[in-house]
Amino acid sequence: MAVRQSNLFKSITLINTVAYDYWPVQPIISMRTPIIRNLAMISLDLGAFRLLVKRGMYHRERVNDALMSLFWKPMNTAEGRKAFLYFAHCLNNNDLMELKEELSKLALPVLIIRGEADVYLQKAISEDLYKNLPNATYKKIITGGHFIQEDEPEQLSDLILSFHKELNDRG
Repeated sequence: MAVRQSNLFKSITLINTVAYDYWPVQPIISMRTPIIRNLAMISLDLGAFRLLVKRGMYHRERVNDALMSLFWKPMNTAEGRKAFLYFAHCLNNNDLMELKEELSKLALPVLIIRGEADVYLQKAISEDLYKNLPNATYKKIITGGHFIQEDEPEQLSDLILSFHKELNDRG
């Protein structure tokens, strides 16, 4: 929306984002196969989900029961798990690829933040976005994983606030 209707926005912030044909990743692609999706729905429990979250964290020691209860809340029912797996099944990169040319014409300032320890999304996604967006700023958080907001909330907040302060100071 921000690309196609940029007049409605002042800036864009992208955090560990997907783009181009880097998406969907193989585990998500496999969810398109009905038997795999059904097996995932049956077998997805808090223990398996904890492993997925833990793998996506740089600071794995922060994965505790309180954090997992927040991550698990929407998945707590069969209906919630089914909705999540359906969402995964529907993801494709058609829209992402359609935007590719439009990105190079985007006049909005864009902040790209990447957790360098993200095991789920390739570094090339952020690097390509940075190359293709004319008004992009690219920041990396070395100790940020896929769940960067949990790994480094202060660093993430500081980068976002600093970016917006700089934009406001420019006028």
